[in-house]
Amino acid sequence: MKRFGPAVSSGQCTSRRIRSPASRSSATSKRRHAERCRNLEIAIRAAGGSLANVVQMQVFLTERADAPGMNRTYTEFFREPYPVRATVVVKELITPGLRIEVLAHAVLDSA
Repeated sequence: MKRFGPAVSSGQCTSRRIRSPASRSSATSKRRHAERCRNLEIAIRAAGGSLANVVQMQVFLTERADAPGMNRTYTEFFREPYPVRATVVVKELITPGLRIEVLAHAVLDSA
């Protein structure tokens, strides 16, 4: 198992949990999600892959109103066939002020 910051690579599977500081809570939902996707892309590239390797995402939102912005950003960063995705609205996240958290799984080509 290898660690790439908050990303973990084990065999052909890389997992990445994406969070951002509470100070970002004033940003638009589209901007918040774009930041998560860019961070995810950096971590997966460090592990030897790309966003095309993402097979599953779990998105946790604290505000239902953030979903449309998140959906628009999702289609800008990912192409068909899209990763399997579950998006849920939760009461709160563990970090105060955090409005979105993403858990992503990617399958990397064997070297």
